[in-house]
Amino acid sequence: MNDFMDMRIHFGIRKPETAEEVERHATLDGMRKAIWEAYRDSPVIRMGLETARYNGLNGEDTYTLLAYHALRQLEDHARRHSDLLRLMPVPPIIVPREND
Repeated sequence: MNDFMDMRIHFGIRKPETAEEVERHATLDGMRKAIWEAYRDSPVIRMGLETARYNGLNGEDTYTLLAYHALRQLEDHARRHSDLLRLMPVPPIIVPREND
């Protein structure tokens, strides 16, 4: 198999896969670095950082803005997911009878 077939497309922050990556992302500096690395691929991160820079926010306020928008999208996703589950028809459950 060639290298092209082994390529993966990532959107947003990459999930750590090795013990070294997990350890690196466990620190605050590692988390900040992961966020900046995902800047190009994630519209949420890009929009948050650009908005913060435009408004002249400091570091703490920038990450508060990022957290707010990420949590807002997570809440919206969870609500849509539960709405879809609620609207899906439930198939009938057939319980076999015992022989009398």
